[in-house]
Amino acid sequence: MDAHNFKFIKTASGGMFYSGDKVYPDAHIDFSIAGDGIISADSTEVKPELSGQGLAKELVITLINYAEKENLKIIPVCSYVVAFFKKNVAYHPILAAEASL
Repeated sequence: MDAHNFKFIKTASGGMFYSGDKVYPDAHIDFSIAGDGIISADSTEVKPELSGQGLAKELVITLINYAEKENLKIIPVCSYVVAFFKKNVAYHPILAAEASL
């Protein structure tokens, strides 16, 4: 489903997948390192004029694919990511033991 081919930047605390400009992205998901082999999905944002196009869902799936590739587990913090995992039980194996939904 990753139709957008989001860009990725690594930061000191984690990273971000985004589309558009990296300073003022059209859509992005930010994550931080939350422990050994664990990342925290901290925030997901899509510009209002692009909402309803499935970008937030694509961003979450992009983050899940990244976590799988890097052998990481996810703690959802962002309310959108929490809701995504509540609705999509098939992705629960990627959740960290510390995750609560």
